[in-house]
Amino acid sequence: MEKLRFSENQFPESKERSRLTNLACLYAEIFAGPPWNEFTRSPGCSMFFGQDTKIGDMCPNCGDMLKEAYPLDESVSYLKKELARPNALLTLLEKDENIIGFAWGFSYENPTGFTDQKYKTKEMRKKLTDLFIGFGVGGSFFYFSECGVAPSYRGQGLSNMLSGEVVKQAEKLNSPLVMRTNYQSPMVYVAARFGMNQVMGPREGRIINFEDAENTDRVLFLKI
Repeated sequence: MEKLRFSENQFPESKERSRLTNLACLYAEIFAGPPWNEFTRSPGCSMFFGQDTKIGDMCPNCGDMLKEAYPLDESVSYLKKELARPNALLTLLEKDENIIGFAWGFSYENPTGFTDQKYKTKEMRKKLTDLFIGFGVGGSFFYFSECGVAPSYRGQGLSNMLSGEVVKQAEKLNSPLVMRTNYQSPMVYVAARFGMNQVMGPREGRIINFEDAENTDRVLFLKI
């Protein structure tokens, strides 16, 4: 494997904008591909579409003009907010000053804070809150927010390396660890590697507890 540089936590202030821009570009590249296929987005219905569409196409769902899924300025703003959350930890892999992999997580004070932010309907919010409480998670937990590796560097175990740092942060805080992802994502195997248990969504032709009505491809993992 080529020599890579591992770093964690916040960027030096003098380099913050350029590093955040680099990270935002990689984030958009990764999520444009499978299994997420978030290349364009409709401002009307908020649905994502894959790379078989282009900016300016008409949304087949609502008729609005498709926009870039992750505009740079919006993505940089999103990253700043994520990294300012309680107990936030960012881990990066870099080569030649370019970010080639990332993972980050942060704490939620309680399940309600999570469900209110991540779910739109009262039904799903209640189901998820009850699920957390049923597993004994009524207070704070550490949320594994994002992880990604540039396509040309996959297959080298880098997701495991990055994810391990997020898991360590949860252990350091003595917090339950929660991760939400697509059932077709490689992160499903990473979750199993680090002892996380699937508590919601599809697995091998069956549904664990219940299906995410807002996104049927989504799964939830928990490590207590």
